[in-house]
Amino acid sequence: MFAPASERTTGRKRHVIVDTMGLMLVIAVTSASVQGRAGGRDVLARPTADFRPVSLVWADGGYANSVDSTLLSSARDVLNIVVDRL
Repeated sequence: MFAPASERTTGRKRHVIVDTMGLMLVIAVTSASVQGRAGGRDVLARPTADFRPVSLVWADGGYANSVDSTLLSSARDVLNIVVDRL
């Protein structure tokens, strides 16, 4: 099976926020050693400063999980954003 170019690039993680139409709002590239939740905190702070208020974000399990809910609670308490799992 052929993997997309983004999966063949090693050593980097891409954190992307798009709107409901799929248009990119924020993108950040970090080292692969950075946990998803740590990169997510930085990325979630950006749309609140640059765009109209963001109140709901859908995220995959690497960002929104019940084992480590620090991203969920900081987004809710500090940024007033609800992070929900896809």
